[in-house]
Amino acid sequence: MGFERNLTTGEILGQVLAMEKFKDANINNLVYMGMGEPLLNYDNVIKSVKMLNDEKLRKLGGRHITISTSGIADKIEILNELGVEIRLSVSLHAATNAQRDKIMPINRKYPLEQLIQSCKIYQQKTNKRVTFEYTVIKGFNDSKKDAEDLIALLSNLKSMINLIPVNPNSAGLERPSDRFLFDFYNIIKNKGIDVSIRAEKGTDIEAACGQLKTRYEND
Repeated sequence: MGFERNLTTGEILGQVLAMEKFKDANINNLVYMGMGEPLLNYDNVIKSVKMLNDEKLRKLGGRHITISTSGIADKIEILNELGVEIRLSVSLHAATNAQRDKIMPINRKYPLEQLIQSCKIYQQKTNKRVTFEYTVIKGFNDSKKDAEDLIALLSNLKSMINLIPVNPNSAGLERPSDRFLFDFYNIIKNKGIDVSIRAEKGTDIEAACGQLKTRYEND
């Protein structure tokens, strides 16, 4: 979709406040995701987190704030300096560099070895579990070997793996069958690793993750 510009701190906060007004409800969980890479807009994102967390402002607890990143390794290492106990989520989607290079260009700058090492440094400093998002794509990263590679990659980390069946898309990528998905899930679970399958919403109206922007551009 290309880069246009960074959101300002005010624009980030404005989205939260506008949604609260629209829904006439307080937001009590917040994820920085879907508006580009948060850690490439580090200063504005961090300032907004601090303001949302401030007791004199929104007073949203750090444990209710998640920053989701595609893997900006050097910024992950300094997230502990934020002073707010946020949650960290990493969009992984593949367990080898050869695979990840094909679907995540950022991997060429921050390959898996560097990314995982940065997550270990973050964890040593914070003692916080890291969530790894893994979009499961039929015939690409859904085999028994892929599951074993994923287990090996995360073996020395306290982690949670969130499996996400890929949504229908214009690129033609397909989700695995339920049997393949649950086989993949069970291989990970049987190794004692926390794992879940994301419950998705919006697929029926093409408004799920990765669909809405594409539909808008095609229209």
